[in-house]
Amino acid sequence: ISRYILKSYEETIFHNDADSAIAASVSRGKVLFASEKTACAKCHGKDGKGDGQTNDYDEWSKDWIKGIKPEDEEAQIPLIARGALPLRNVSPRNFHEGVFRGGKTPEHLYQRIALGIEGTPMPAAAVEPEQIWDLVNYVRSLEDPKPDESESSDTASDDSTAEKGSLTQTRSAELGQQG
Repeated sequence: ISRYILKSYEETIFHNDADSAIAASVSRGKVLFASEKTACAKCHGKDGKGDGQTNDYDEWSKDWIKGIKPEDEEAQIPLIARGALPLRNVSPRNFHEGVFRGGKTPEHLYQRIALGIEGTPMPAAAVEPEQIWDLVNYVRSLEDPKPDESESSDTASDDSTAEKGSLTQTRSAELGQQG
C-alpha cells in the first residue's frame, strides 16, 4: 500500500484536491483530532493552536504538588529544597508554528502520537497505526507558511502563487504515477 506523508507546508496544498490520498488522510485526521477517542483538541485546541486546557502539570510533579499552585512560590520552597523543579503549567504545542517536541519529521510525530510523551500529560493514542498516520498528516497540514524574508511582500505573494501552481502540477503527476 502506498502511503503519502506530508513532508512540508508546500505539500499541504494537495489537501485542496478532494481526490488525493493526502486529502483523504488529512480529512480523517481532522475528525480524529477533534474526537473524544483521541482527545487531541482537549489540550491542543480545536484548531491545533495550543489553546485548549492549560491547567495540567508535567507528570513528574503530580505526586509532589498535592494542591500547590504554580503561583504559590512559598509553598514550593520545601519541594525545591529537595531537588524538585519549580511547578509550571504545561503549555500544549501550537501546531501552526511548526515547532514540535522531539522533531518534526513524519516519523518523529508518529512516535509522539503512538507512544505519548513520557513525563507529560500527553498519552499514547489508542488508535490504529493507519489512523496515527492520518493524525500526523493533519497536524503537519496545520503549519502556517513561513514568509520569505528576502523578498518584498508584493513580489513574494505573486511568486508564491506561481510556485505553488507549478508544485501542484509536478506533485500531482508524481502522485498519479505512485498509486
